Amino acid sequence: MSAKEKILDLLIENKGSYISGEELASTIGISRAGIWKNIKKLQNEGHLIDAVTNKGYMLKPSSDVFDEKSIRKHLDIPQDIVNFKILKETQSTNSVAYQMALSGEPEGLVVLSRQQSLGRGHKGHTFYSPAGSGIYLSILLRPSNLSSSKTGLITCMGASAMCRALRDVSGKDVRIKWVNDLFLDGRKVCGILTEGALDLESGLLGFSITGCGVNLYPPKGGFPPELSDIAGSLFDDNVDDGGSRITAGFLNYFFGYYEDFKKGNHEGFLNDYRQYSLIIGKNVKFDIDKEEHTGKVIAIDDLCRLVIQENGEKPYLLEPGKVSIHS
Repeated sequence: MSAKEKILDLLIENKGSYISGEELASTIGISRAGIWKNIKKLQNEGHLIDAVTNKGYMLKPSSDVFDEKSIRKHLDIPQDIVNFKILKETQSTNSVAYQMALSGEPEGLVVLSRQQSLGRGHKGHTFYSPAGSGIYLSILLRPSNLSSSKTGLITCMGASAMCRALRDVSGKDVRIKWVNDLFLDGRKVCGILTEGALDLESGLLGFSITGCGVNLYPPKGGFPPELSDIAGSLFDDNVDDGGSRITAGFLNYFFGYYEDFKKGNHEGFLNDYRQYSLIIGKNVKFDIDKEEHTGKVIAIDDLCRLVIQENGEKPYLLEPGKVSIHS
């Protein structure tokens, strides 16, 4: 463990209280100048650390540390269900998880980062993932006997779990926009992307990677112009342990759903998905074979397909990932 990591551990243990530079230097075994140098590094990484002459250093109560210890203390599921790989920065947590899956990593891997340089979204879109403002995570699953046609259910499961976690921690009315986006007050605060690999012999899913990107806090300098009218954040400012509580809450709900999912029971997460849907009862425009239609969403069925009624005709069943919804 580096000196910087040791300093952060001590600050976390004493969160909200000052520790003198002399005490830190003595405990870790480096000079006070070395302490100051590492404190500056931690501050640059986004940790909210007060430095006061004659008092020392304090990790502010509102600092969102977002490390494995902080996440695990909020987990209700058995601790050994998940195996964390936490990164400071990566191109894409989905890409990291995918490569680890190809190398034989078992189910339950959770890759986390506070920054992505090439975050991916649905249909090849990018997901803006700046440092210090979001949660970017991916989960590796190896479900047995699951056909590729049902992978959309995993996305719905992830959306339900994240929606409940965001609502629990924020107390705000976060909703699901079919099929893989979460919205708050008309702005997107989370996107979900599920990717997978097929077993060519069986035609079944070999493994799946479900990635979630959450806009937790406003990015420094704001969102890029092309996103400023679309994207939003869950909170306006740092919340004590916000990232850790949301991550743990998401994992608690997700793996709770997954235990039932493996038994063929989809009712729990689908009912939650419907409850928090933004789209049921709304009129929408949609494309089928490049032809535009208009209809009313009357339901979401047991395969997470939209059931849309157009002019009293037989309802359309729109599958996740195979149609475009305009409004």
